[in-house]
Amino acid sequence: MLGAMYTAIMFFGINNCSTVLPYVSAERTVLYRERFAGTYSAWAYSLAQVRCLMKTGLIYFLSIYKPELHLLF
Repeated sequence: MLGAMYTAIMFFGINNCSTVLPYVSAERTVLYRERFAGTYSAWAYSLAQVRCLMKTGLIYFLSIYKPELHLLF
């Protein structure tokens, strides 16, 4: 049973990585092009990424875990 769970989790992880790779490579190409053009610095890009990821994480947290926590309290 433990081996089946491990295999399933590894499969989902590898599948997720192979699904997201084209998007990451396209985003990296845009970053390099705009950075070499002098559009913005690496700090501005990093700050934008963090802000976007925090917003997405907050939306997921509020939509999934908030109803569960509300039932407990």
